[in-house]
Amino acid sequence: MIDALIAQTAIALDMPLATFNQKHYAAVPQLKTFQPYRRA
Repeated sequence: MIDALIAQTAIALDMPLATFNQKHYAAVPQLKTFQPYRRA
């Protein structure tokens, strides 16, 4: 449930979401995601 709230907030603000869990947010078509940095 919290993932949906986070996704909708990013969409409403027209901002990409920095996350390592891009698979959770793949179901939201309008949401743009990116990895904030490369993990070692």
